[in-house]
Amino acid sequence: MFSDDYFEFGKKWLNINAEKVHDGKIVEISFCDTFRAMLSKMSARFYLGISPKDGPGVDKILNPYDVVDFFGRTYFDVVICDLLQYSKDWKRIVWGLKNILNVEGILIIGTRSLPHEKEHHSDHWRFTTNILYEAFRGFSIQELKDCPDNGILFVGTKREICSNDISDILADEVN
Repeated sequence: MFSDDYFEFGKKWLNINAEKVHDGKIVEISFCDTFRAMLSKMSARFYLGISPKDGPGVDKILNPYDVVDFFGRTYFDVVICDLLQYSKDWKRIVWGLKNILNVEGILIIGTRSLPHEKEHHSDHWRFTTNILYEAFRGFSIQELKDCPDNGILFVGTKREICSNDISDILADEVN
């Protein structure tokens, strides 16, 4: 979901959390490494780009469903993700994001909102701020906003080990 709004949003929150960036482990789960160059300039200690498909900037080809199995729980200090709308089972991705993040870790998400047309065959879901608010109960939400031209932007801090049930939360499927 790369857009200028998403990049500026992520940049702002990575700078606010520069200590976590410098001292921590960062994973970007995306189809491209949107923040790699910036994080390199910030002297990030550890950065890993994960994608379900090979491409520029992909360090590890890994289905986002499998991140917890591969890394274990509470492994990363910063998690960046912009592919919820592409996952057939977005709730499973949310579960994984919550579980690979350390307590007090930072989660940054960019995803599509309701007004967006389907982009291509692997584009499945549209979200609202309420959906992400409910999906990330147990997080201290730092910012959650809908940018009508570019989608939903979310940043939160994990407050506790949380595994709230999100099975009843519905996103809008795009056909």
